[in-house]
Amino acid sequence: MYFILILFFFDQIKSQKIAFGSCFTYEDAESLIFFEIAKHKPDTFIWLGDAAYVTSKTSQDRRMSELNETIVEFKFNLTKYNPGYQKLLNATHIDGVWDDHDYNERDGIYSNPAKEMTRQQFLNFLDVGKDDKRRFNKDGIYYSFKLKNTKIILLDVRWNRNPEKQDVLGENQWLWLENELKDEEIDQFIIGSGSQILPNDRLFIDVWYLSSRNKLLQMLKGKNALLITGDVHFAEILQDPCTNIIEVCSSGLSYGTHYRNILRGLFEFFAELFQPDTFSQYYERFADKNYAIIDIDEKKISIYNETSLLYQVGFNKTTSIKCEDIESTPVIFKYFWNFSNKIKAFFSTLLFYQIAKALQICIILLILMILFGFGVLRCLGLQIIRRKTIEKLKQKNE
Repeated sequence: MYFILILFFFDQIKSQKIAFGSCFTYEDAESLIFFEIAKHKPDTFIWLGDAAYVTSKTSQDRRMSELNETIVEFKFNLTKYNPGYQKLLNATHIDGVWDDHDYNERDGIYSNPAKEMTRQQFLNFLDVGKDDKRRFNKDGIYYSFKLKNTKIILLDVRWNRNPEKQDVLGENQWLWLENELKDEEIDQFIIGSGSQILPNDRLFIDVWYLSSRNKLLQMLKGKNALLITGDVHFAEILQDPCTNIIEVCSSGLSYGTHYRNILRGLFEFFAELFQPDTFSQYYERFADKNYAIIDIDEKKISIYNETSLLYQVGFNKTTSIKCEDIESTPVIFKYFWNFSNKIKAFFSTLLFYQIAKALQICIILLILMILFGFGVLRCLGLQIIRRKTIEKLKQKNE
């Protein structure tokens, strides 16, 4: 009897840990990263997308879905039967959601022709039961589960993603999420998404649509919430200045690092040069292979590479709305304004401020001229193609 009570006591004081990561490719099969994750003995490991790269590589269009189910299953199994992943799988509970590459359409949206077939293979990869509702839900594979007083909510950001409506989740998933957040027994909500949520000032990164992002932040008002994401092939700690909410992005477990070991310094230089500082600083971004550990009881998040701790931050803030997000300025101008500011700051240390300011204006004008030039060339090119097409049609008719 006393032995049972002692076991119960230690179970209650044992720190709860959640590990998560994203973006793994079979080409990095000898990676030790899953062995390292297993050493932390997490209560669960969460996939946040790109557990396998199943999109077709035989097509000229890299965005095309792989329609051969045998190939899709094979690619998932390349990850599943990786020795390190098998060790982790045998040691802890694994769950997750997909992003574009394991959804089987690059930058995938609602119209993916292979999404139903891929859903079944993805859930097979996760060893989800044949009767699980995720296999039949008409709106995707979103899901939630609890660890004591913490609720983990995993969102499907692909199944109903609609660029015309600027909607990421779809009506039914929004209603489901709203209901999940009403759970009064929960002290901490952890929201998982395959793509980044907070950044609204970046180009060339597949993030949430602005209207969906702001809707989510409004729903989280007054909640103890933490966002976890993947996709971008680097790790990052972000914080929204208007709400205090923290987003932890862990990516990738392997992808892209085979060339970054050689050119890592150059990669980090250009990443910092072009990366806006709205939500994170340069020392909160990491190009290494990485995974993240959330210690729920100690309220801290740690980012690791294969050998060591990279960064650690605490979290325990209630989401609030302190200011309005002003989005009247197109992202492309904010992006280049940020770039020019960094150039100005660099030259301000070497030159007079007035010269640096003039240089900044010149850079902006040069960029605008380049963009305008590309636009003109594109229009001219289309006109030439159109003219040649008309001439060919005339020749055929003659």
